[in-house]
Amino acid sequence: MEGYPLISTQTDSAMPHGDVDALPRPVLAAGETRRFAFIDALRGLAALAVCGVHFYSDPSYHDTLERLFPGWLGTSIALGTVGVQVFFVLSGFVIAHSIRQSRVTARFLGNFALRRSLRLDPPYWTAIFIVIVLNAVGRRILHDTGFPPPTGVEIVLNMFYLPLAAGYSHFIVVVAWTLAIEIQFYLVLVTCVGLSQRMGSKRVMGYPTFGYALIFTALAGVGLACNYGLLHISYNIFLVPWMLFFLGALAWWSLDGTVWRGWIWIYAALTAATYFHEWDVRMLIGVGTAVAIYAGGLLGKLYDWLNVTPLQFLGRISYSLYLGHAMVGQKVVKLGHRFCGDSSVAAIGSFLAAFAVSISFAYLMYRWIEKPSVRLAKRIKLKPPAAREAPAGVIEGAAV
Repeated sequence: MEGYPLISTQTDSAMPHGDVDALPRPVLAAGETRRFAFIDALRGLAALAVCGVHFYSDPSYHDTLERLFPGWLGTSIALGTVGVQVFFVLSGFVIAHSIRQSRVTARFLGNFALRRSLRLDPPYWTAIFIVIVLNAVGRRILHDTGFPPPTGVEIVLNMFYLPLAAGYSHFIVVVAWTLAIEIQFYLVLVTCVGLSQRMGSKRVMGYPTFGYALIFTALAGVGLACNYGLLHISYNIFLVPWMLFFLGALAWWSLDGTVWRGWIWIYAALTAATYFHEWDVRMLIGVGTAVAIYAGGLLGKLYDWLNVTPLQFLGRISYSLYLGHAMVGQKVVKLGHRFCGDSSVAAIGSFLAAFAVSISFAYLMYRWIEKPSVRLAKRIKLKPPAAREAPAGVIEGAAV
């Protein structure tokens, strides 16, 4: 550990105490931009996994599909809930990358929040509208009772990710509870970076970044305490899944050379060990995701691994696919059962059709709603980071 800062907040060209020669060489020419193909592919696979578990577990055909599919396939599909944990790790990596080398001020935080809102909210609000319309049609034509029509207050609370905080039992878009946690992640991480930068002049055992050590160790410790059962906090609060988000951020900071690289292994081990408390394989897969990202960065493969067209397409539409699959894909499964009966052919056909319809819907939503939202969000410029020559190990320029 000697010779490495916990987190470096310096902005000059020298990396204090950093062993840059041990870090991977840059994989991009100066000024070149590329996407992290590996991150995009993992995002697409995570969204597909969540689709699978929801279509498979829908009561309409679950018993039939369970009988038809081999045991290993049914078990694999049922593990699709881990897609949420993969999303949390990916978000930590991407957000830490997006604020790299930036000085966090009140203005920066405001611009960051506005930019994230413009990026996420229009597709989400569109999904809320579509769910309301589809449910109204279902009640009128198919006599589907489902959830009662939301009130105006419920709609507003849903638009700002607050229904559970206000005491309601569910979101209009059922998967949106994870978005509420993601928003908390973003704001807490950026705020803590800003606070720690203001404490950065303090030194403990020679480290110039006491603020990071104090704030993030406290947050990481609370996350560990929640997952080891020492604290009982609702899963709707960011602290319970914080460990995985923070692990993703550590993966970037380790590659960036701004943390001692041993921290990611220590924290990964502590996170993985929570498996033995709850026997929850989701934590292990989350840790595996972070380690794979870190390994890909060390090997200079984040731009190459899984860089195949189908996975990159799924990664591109993953947010729209995640939002839309429950409201259109599961409707396909239910309609298949209603009009085609409980035959094996109908079960498998409806299961596959749910994927096809969901992906098609996601593409249209991406093209007409999400993509324009991304362009609009990019018009909100974050305050330019302080000038600094990137160290040899920094993987720079990725358009994530």
